[in-house]
Amino acid sequence: MTEPDLTAGTGQHARVLGAAEGRRGDILPPAPTSPRALALFGAAVDWIVVAIGATMIGLVFFNVLMHIMESDLAWVTELAELLMVWVTFLGGACATRRGAQMTITEFIDKLEGRRRDMADAVVDRFALGVLASLIWYGASLAIAGWTNELTVLQIPMTFQYLGMPVGCAAMAVWIAWDLVRILRGDTRTQRWGP
Repeated sequence: MTEPDLTAGTGQHARVLGAAEGRRGDILPPAPTSPRALALFGAAVDWIVVAIGATMIGLVFFNVLMHIMESDLAWVTELAELLMVWVTFLGGACATRRGAQMTITEFIDKLEGRRRDMADAVVDRFALGVLASLIWYGASLAIAGWTNELTVLQIPMTFQYLGMPVGCAAMAVWIAWDLVRILRGDTRTQRWGP
């Protein structure tokens, strides 16, 4: 029996761990091809987002049940808020990996061939600059938040603030990979598919 393919980033869906041979366990959207290290990094981020999302669903559902019994756990709300920050920025990295981030392409779509690729390179460079500033200011905010605590959980706010620079750094990895592929001559179709 062969091991199932657990890497996302081969242009196919990731498979659920331990999926039976011959039975598809696809739950993640397909991702463009990338080197093994990047594919493993991308799969890790994808599964972290899935885990955080599942945790948030469980926590909020539990708290709704508590409300029905006229009770409330304040820590559940605060933890869900902390997780929402993380899932937002890491989810942005998942979208960036697949080229699914929000874009306005009204003008850039009029370009064809290498001119379009060069325009994409300019956009990638600009995006890297914005992400670098978000990483810098996010890290500064996280450092400053070390002395403040979340009200109920009583942990440093740094843990909540770190979601931004970590998520932006993950996005920057995928933008940089796209830029590398543009500069080595890969077309848009080769990078993102038809």
